Amino acid sequence: MRDVSCCLVQSIGLLSYSIPILEWRITRSSTCFDLHIGKTMNRIIPKGTKKYEFSEKDGIDLTNSSSAFKPIGVIPPMITPFRGDAMSELDLEKLDILTDFIIEKGVHGLMPLGTSSEFALLTPSERKVFVRRVVERARKRVPIIAGVSDPGTKNVLDYAKQAEKDGVDAVICTGPYYYRTNNEGLLSHFQTLIDAISIPIMIYNIPAYVGYNIPPEVVQKLAETNPGRVAGVKFTTNDLTMFLEYLRLMGETMQIMIGSDTLFFSALELGAAGGILGSANVLPEETSSIFNLFLKGDILRAKSIQREIEPFTYAMGLGTFPAAVKEAMRLIGLDCGDVRPPLVSLSEREKKMVRASLSFKLHG
Repeated sequence: MRDVSCCLVQSIGLLSYSIPILEWRITRSSTCFDLHIGKTMNRIIPKGTKKYEFSEKDGIDLTNSSSAFKPIGVIPPMITPFRGDAMSELDLEKLDILTDFIIEKGVHGLMPLGTSSEFALLTPSERKVFVRRVVERARKRVPIIAGVSDPGTKNVLDYAKQAEKDGVDAVICTGPYYYRTNNEGLLSHFQTLIDAISIPIMIYNIPAYVGYNIPPEVVQKLAETNPGRVAGVKFTTNDLTMFLEYLRLMGETMQIMIGSDTLFFSALELGAAGGILGSANVLPEETSSIFNLFLKGDILRAKSIQREIEPFTYAMGLGTFPAAVKEAMRLIGLDCGDVRPPLVSLSEREKKMVRASLSFKLHG
């Protein structure tokens, strides 16, 4: 097999900032791929060698181990299937089907208990059952990053220790919400989490839900104090200026993942390591293809798919999130129930808008 190398550094006309765009470079030999993101190199082993295998026809096989876990590619924050009156029960059988569906469609990891999961509406026992079930069903086919967010540090530790015991590859955590803390409190919160477990953590920055932005300096200090323990950041934002600041400060030392579905392709051009995308529950094949094609250097096809899914990425915001994602799952034939109160179902008009946004999928 011949050696191949390609550079996916993009010249982006609308950027005039003096901020370095990270280099993506693939070198290929008969035994492996090496994926270089900035100064970070990930060894990529062909299908059949180790766990976390991905078909070469769908992209690059991104092998990970917990000791050197680096999130990359497309990772869905999994929706939570409910059943019963007022969505009072977890539908574990449907969760198994969902897990298989998104893995088989080519995603690069799973994130149970993200924002799309309605995690804050689950009981503590439901949260633990959810993570354990996903780990068992995934059977090490892809890495798993468990959400452990909570307003209180004590509860975060409880969720994280159980998730580690259940076999996840990493945990991800927002800053404390409802009670707002300062930078000292944030450092203490995340440092206590790092000290309590042996697997890596990711930091989840989602200002619109938590109520504040986690300053990049806080993340940088945690990473410098704890080498190898902070695997990356999920930043859900439409503020590309702040996203670029994260990339400038830490893009060469950790994985910066975008959480905004509408900005996925643009974030890849800027140097993001991938996306943790709610739309990947509904469109796992399409979102994964954007990343895989971008990685191969087929920029035009990647951009074309991003444009194709764009109407749905906007429709996801209809109603009370993630009601539109749940409706979309029903439309593609994988009904995972409705949202749990106090969230409410979409109106008939909103349902029609979701259907229209998926016309390429439903009628293609």
